[in-house]
Amino acid sequence: MPQATMPNAIRNPQLIARFEARRTEFLRTLRRFKRSGGTEDEKVEAILTELHKLAGVATLFGATNLGRHAKDYQAKLRTASIERRPEILSEMLEAFSDDGVVLSLRARDQSRPSRAG
Repeated sequence: MPQATMPNAIRNPQLIARFEARRTEFLRTLRRFKRSGGTEDEKVEAILTELHKLAGVATLFGATNLGRHAKDYQAKLRTASIERRPEILSEMLEAFSDDGVVLSLRARDQSRPSRAG
């Protein structure tokens, strides 16, 4: 079975939907964590894990800014004091709530010339 090429993965509606769902769930997790005070170490570890996954997956879909934000916030949150976590969570919610990231995936997909073969 041939491997899927990057453009095929980006155009696959099911994969795009899964990517968007993962991002939406990540935002819900961030909001819940922020409401709880944002200080529990085990929840921080879970968010760090999700940031790592998001950084890799976003790049596969051409969302390099989203991937870069995820990588940067992973480093920032990992080294933050407990007192700074709520502030960082607020920044993250703002950065990752930008719907332009997902919309740009759709626009990019629609603007790509189809490849025969």
